[in-house]
Amino acid sequence: IPHHLVNSRDPAEEYNAAIFAVEAHEAISDVLSRGRLPIVVGGTGFYIEWLIYGKPEAPAPTPEASSRAQGEIDRYREEEKGWDMAIAQLRTFDPETASRLGCVPNHWYRLKRALEVYYTEGKPLSHYERPNGKGMTASQLQAFLDNCPYDYRCYFLTRPRDELFRAIDARCEEMVADGLVREVSGLVKNGDLIPERPSRDDCTPAERAIGYRQTLDLITNLTKKEGSLDDKLVDYLHVFAAASRQFAQRQLKQFRREPLFQWVRYSNTLSKRLQMELAMSREEYEVKRKGDALGENKEETGR
Repeated sequence: IPHHLVNSRDPAEEYNAAIFAVEAHEAISDVLSRGRLPIVVGGTGFYIEWLIYGKPEAPAPTPEASSRAQGEIDRYREEEKGWDMAIAQLRTFDPETASRLGCVPNHWYRLKRALEVYYTEGKPLSHYERPNGKGMTASQLQAFLDNCPYDYRCYFLTRPRDELFRAIDARCEEMVADGLVREVSGLVKNGDLIPERPSRDDCTPAERAIGYRQTLDLITNLTKKEGSLDDKLVDYLHVFAAASRQFAQRQLKQFRREPLFQWVRYSNTLSKRLQMELAMSREEYEVKRKGDALGENKEETGR
C-alpha cells in the first residue's frame, strides 16, 4: 500500500497542523482521482481536527505582542509554581483555553500562542477556534457532514488498557533495538537536531517528538560522568515508554469526546466489519454510527 506524507520533511524543518492539513487534502484528492480509497492513519488529534474541520481563523501575532508574551513566559518560568501562575493569569481573559492547557503542564509553546493572540487583537484564542465535533450539536454535526467534501468514515481502534500498554512498551523497545539511538545520533552529527537548546520552546517539532526527545536527552546524559551506562539506558527506555503511554491516554480522552469516531475493539474480525461499513451508503452508515454511539453511551452510564 503506497504511503503518503512519510519522509516528506527534513527534521530541522518546521511542521505544523496547518501544513499537514493542506498536504493531506492534496494527497487525499490525488488518491481519489485514481479511483482508490484514501486511508488516513493517525495519532495526533489536533492534526486530525484540522484535517476534518478546517483551521481556526486566529490572527498572526504582531512583533510587539510576541515580545510581550515571551517576556511573561520567561518571567513565569523562573517561578517555582510558574505554570500555575501563568494559567491563573490566562484564566482571567480566556478561561476555556486555560482549562484545556491546565491539563497539559508546562506546555509553554501553546500558552505563548494564547497570550500572543490576546495581546494582538484583545480577544481570547478560544474566540477564534473553529468548531469541532466535541462542540457541535447533533444538527450542527449533520449540517457539517452534509456539506463536507469527503464521506468520512472515522474509527478509533481500541484494546484493553493493560494489553495496549504492553504493546506500547514492546514497540518502544523494538524501535531502540532497530537503531533509534543511532538514527538520532546521526541527525545530531549532521546538525539536523540539537540536543540542548536554551528553552524547550525553541525546539523544532522533531526535537519535541516522542522518541526523538527522549533520545536527545539520552545523548546529553551520556556525556555526563554521573551514573552507569546501564542505568542511563534503563532510565531512557522507562521515560520513552512512559511518554508514549501518556500520549495514548491523551488520545483515549480526546477521541472519546469526538462524535464522528466509532470506537472499535481491535480483533480478527475487524477487517470484515470495516469492509461491510465501507460498502454502505452515507445514510446507512450514519444510522449505524448513531446507533452504535447510543449503545456506547448506555454502556458508559451502566458503568
